Amino acid sequence: MQRRLLHSRAGRRFGLMAAVALIVSAVFVASAAARPIIGEITGTANTSWQNTGGGGAAQNINATVGKWTTTGYGSEPNGNDVLTVPIKVDGNGGITFNYQIQTTDKLPFDYLNIYLDTPTGTVHLVSNYNPNPSFSLYLSPVNTITVDTRQWKGTTVTLRVVAHQDGFGDLFQALVTGLTTVSNQGA
Repeated sequence: MQRRLLHSRAGRRFGLMAAVALIVSAVFVASAAARPIIGEITGTANTSWQNTGGGGAAQNINATVGKWTTTGYGSEPNGNDVLTVPIKVDGNGGITFNYQIQTTDKLPFDYLNIYLDTPTGTVHLVSNYNPNPSFSLYLSPVNTITVDTRQWKGTTVTLRVVAHQDGFGDLFQALVTGLTTVSNQGA
């Protein structure tokens, strides 16, 4: 009788542990599914990007936007270089990334704008950014942005990183690092 009781308790413990493991697994799967998904990235002539993560929601994007040489001077385009990143908002979560600039120019000539285009309008994340105080080589501090995209669940939003250059030969480039999606922000 005592042996049967021990097997019965062990069986219940095993069943309870298996149920807990199943629930924990379901929570992890639901969390992963709730992350927004980065779509096909596009960019203009002086834009490049690399995915250092996996596919789908596990992507980790690093990019440069704008023309740069080793000296910071040279033939400079006149106009905008644009990195475009569509993000499918399937559930709770958002996006996060770092940005900084390197330049030999200052405002109002060369600058960075970052936008999030949504079904409800355009959100200005960074406007006319270029804190360079002179026409010398300048590397800005790294800044971090995190955007909660839950309000656009079921739609696609588009992150646009725009580097404006004035064509005078003192170059400007934006660096975007660690662009990825995050799950269940504030949920």
